[in-house]
Amino acid sequence: QGSNEDNVGHGTHCSGTMCAVEGNNTGIAGVAYKNTYIISYKGLGGSGGSSESVYRPLADLAQIVKILKKDPSERTATEKSKIPHSVPENFKITQKTIPVNMSLGSYATHYFATEMLNIAIQNDILPVIAMGNDGRLQPEYPRSLYGCIAVGATNNRDRRADFSDAGEWMSVCAPGFDIVS
Repeated sequence: QGSNEDNVGHGTHCSGTMCAVEGNNTGIAGVAYKNTYIISYKGLGGSGGSSESVYRPLADLAQIVKILKKDPSERTATEKSKIPHSVPENFKITQKTIPVNMSLGSYATHYFATEMLNIAIQNDILPVIAMGNDGRLQPEYPRSLYGCIAVGATNNRDRRADFSDAGEWMSVCAPGFDIVS
């Protein structure tokens, strides 16, 4: 409930990094700069959020993606009612896997969070989760769960940034230092 506005700026910054336009001589080119649609959800407030508020949307997204992968003419009235109003009526998802950026974590996990992540993964939702900014080599959740892609940060010399967490569960690194977004 409430506002979906990014009052901290972090989610907006991450989206801007992923979808940064190429060829404008400003910052970097994102990996998703062409034909990208962003679904925005705010699960954390200024003081965090509950497992329910953060992870329930993954199951909701899995349901919506399943509907949006159908041809629009084959969707039932009930299915159509579950699609957000901002989605064009004739929109159809054609890619198999839908990545979801999550920039959060803790040193403990909750069964509900794990279950919602499993539902998402089973429905071709790929959680792409930030490694964290403590410079630690300690597992954190959800990034170290099976099926998630854990992303570390690189500095301006394309090396792991000093602040970026690391560990055997890290899947890939991406620019994370002095990024124009």
